[in-house]
Amino acid sequence: MRVFALFVIAALSSAAQVGRDEVTDLDGRGVRPLDAAPGQRATALVFMRADCPLASQTAPEIDRVRALAAGRDVQVWLVYVDPEEPLERIRTQLADYGLKVPAVRDPDHALVGRAGVHVTPEAALYVHEKSGARLVYRGRLDDRVVGLGRTRPRATRFDLREAIELALAGRATALVTTPAFGCEIADVR
Repeated sequence: MRVFALFVIAALSSAAQVGRDEVTDLDGRGVRPLDAAPGQRATALVFMRADCPLASQTAPEIDRVRALAAGRDVQVWLVYVDPEEPLERIRTQLADYGLKVPAVRDPDHALVGRAGVHVTPEAALYVHEKSGARLVYRGRLDDRVVGLGRTRPRATRFDLREAIELALAGRATALVTTPAFGCEIADVR
């Protein structure tokens, strides 16, 4: 009886984890970005809001991250966090900035809570292991924004790209965080 109870608890815990990570694509279909495709080694999530000017300004770096990940077993997703944000505004941002990265909506903050992000733009990188997706990086995409209202003309560090390289080299052993500045994510769990 005791073994059965432990099995039921483990199964329910596993099911809760899977359901918790489900979000919707822009067509309203359920998606689980942290479920790895065969051979996929890592997943990068970039948390966005279409009404956040700093998030829009990261479009060139997001495209460089996408190019780095292409063909290297890394999936990149844009995660829109504002439950009130009109779908058309998201589609307009994607088109206006030429963002060719799959986008999902996270109105219940399932991925926001799991990653522990607080602002947009902010990134989270997961490596895929037999036991599931493990968070190895959380923070800024690069160091162009140095504080609230303060930016550099150009970035000098490219933190998300560096984290991807470390993950692909098998050297992402502990969680690395960097400070991220941007538009606050309301109601973060």
